Amino acid sequence: MIRDQDLEFFRPVWRRYAVTGVCLVWTLIEWLIVGSPFWGMLTGAMAVYCYYRLFYTFELPKEPAK
Repeated sequence: MIRDQDLEFFRPVWRRYAVTGVCLVWTLIEWLIVGSPFWGMLTGAMAVYCYYRLFYTFELPKEPAK
């Protein structure tokens, strides 16, 4: 779901950590504070996908030779 043109946005590692961290915090809020397991599982799945796509399989786009 992350397209190749979006990878440039995620080049700085702090953005990848921020997006994944927000998903994890949102998951904890849904599970522990709100008490909504459906939305907790949904945001947890988003966090797992973010980790997989932004850290495990992330490759920076190659810059064209000048």
